[in-house]
Amino acid sequence: MGRLDDILQGTRAIKRVRFPLVNVPCELTEPAPELIEARAHDIAAAHRPAETYPTHDTIGLRVLLPGEYATVLERALAFAREHGDENPNVDESPIYNLGKQIATIAMGGVDPDCPRNPDGSDRLYGGASFEAAFQAIQKSPHFTRDTLAFLSQHWETWCEHVNPQASNADYQMIVEEGAKNADFLGLLRPGVLLICMHTMAAELLSLRGRSLPSSSPSKPNSTSGSKKPKTSRR
Repeated sequence: MGRLDDILQGTRAIKRVRFPLVNVPCELTEPAPELIEARAHDIAAAHRPAETYPTHDTIGLRVLLPGEYATVLERALAFAREHGDENPNVDESPIYNLGKQIATIAMGGVDPDCPRNPDGSDRLYGGASFEAAFQAIQKSPHFTRDTLAFLSQHWETWCEHVNPQASNADYQMIVEEGAKNADFLGLLRPGVLLICMHTMAAELLSLRGRSLPSSSPSKPNSTSGSKKPKTSRR
């Protein structure tokens, strides 16, 4: 048996990600009455009491094989053409990129709590097949534009975490080159850029609490009883 045959018998690591469902009031702001009304309707339609109706769900994200990613790109191109963009610019077309996000989650999103299929493959989160998952995600109220962007960023980051080349990236060089030329950052893969930003945020937090010498002498405080001179009026 060849070496490639040996490693193909392995499994892919899965990243569990919790994402909020629709009609869930935000803890940071006052809930809108329409949101509360829709939430109550969802609970009644599910025939489940409010205390057991979920506010979040969990999806497993996996890195895609080359053939799977090729299918994602093909489906994204077909999606753009189906919606009127015959020759989409893959870097700028919003329709193409939306289709790519949907296809990526349809292929890369799996059910982390269910056993694998009889053939050993992961069970897709959205449906029995890639196309079924692709269609289901488009129709689901829970996969909004923000949710797709949220999961896509998590997927990109996870791809970099399991990529041995990305784990050896020289982030100091990235920061130095980025400071010289902002266009350089646009050339980085989204996952590498997100990890770099996380590293920079950690460095900035480490600076908190450090006292820095003042660059100018302190000015004496004015007395509380002093008064500003009055200007004469004519």
